[in-house]
Amino acid sequence: MSSYMCKRRRSRVRRSLEDGRPLRPARQGEDGRPLRPARQGNNSTQQHDRSGDRVVPRSSEPCVVPHSSQPRVVPRSSQPRVVPRSSQRQEPESRFDKAVRLLANLAEEVRATRRELQDLKAQVATLQNALCVPVTHLDPPDMLRAALNQQSELIMLESRLAAADDNLAEHVEIHLSSKGGKTAKDAVYRMMPCIMTDTLAKTINWTGQGGKLAFKNLQLKDILHRAIRRNANTKQVTEEVVQNEVIRYLKGASDRDGGRKLKLKAECENGGDILISDVWTDITESP
Repeated sequence: MSSYMCKRRRSRVRRSLEDGRPLRPARQGEDGRPLRPARQGNNSTQQHDRSGDRVVPRSSEPCVVPHSSQPRVVPRSSQPRVVPRSSQRQEPESRFDKAVRLLANLAEEVRATRRELQDLKAQVATLQNALCVPVTHLDPPDMLRAALNQQSELIMLESRLAAADDNLAEHVEIHLSSKGGKTAKDAVYRMMPCIMTDTLAKTINWTGQGGKLAFKNLQLKDILHRAIRRNANTKQVTEEVVQNEVIRYLKGASDRDGGRKLKLKAECENGGDILISDVWTDITESP
């Protein structure tokens, strides 16, 4: 119905609605439809419809189409309009933002590495506890409450160790291992004073040459090696390393406890020549 209304008539209808005046109904034909305006032809002033009947000219009054006075409200969605990511404009990343992003990634990698390192430390500690025999701090055996000072005491201890008297060998081994030591040399110089004094050590060497007692034939040699391997720091020490450290300890027994000074003093009193090389050898071989 609004397709044939001209712009001027529509403006009149709009003004009448704004003023609140009532609208007059459009004129209707016999069939109840609104009358169309007569078309202006070049040669004829009368208009005819498709059936050939004459059409009554339309009045000059405007044709008003009644409609609601309320404006039409188009409901809008309550959801915000989402703009696709592809349509958004990508701004270039600044150097500062890039540096912050790289630092954040680096910090996360450092935290992950720290957690892995803690896990590895825990696993290593578990393996060490499983492989190493625990050290029990027992009281020393009765024969080792004081260091042996004579060969007769050492021979008596060896006889009891050979007879396996009340697990004496294990008792001595645990007692010696409780002394600890970070290296083989440190362990030997901690354990040997618990076994014998320097007075007794002067009468012993590794092979037994010169009429001395052979340490390699004693059962204390094996007990000493097992005691050293009980500790985590020296659990992979070989017998050769232990042998070299024991030889060095027994050889320096005469120079400990002031023995070196007495030796130098005696040589000076006897008028003997002291070589610098001999003094240096004594210094380097001492513990």
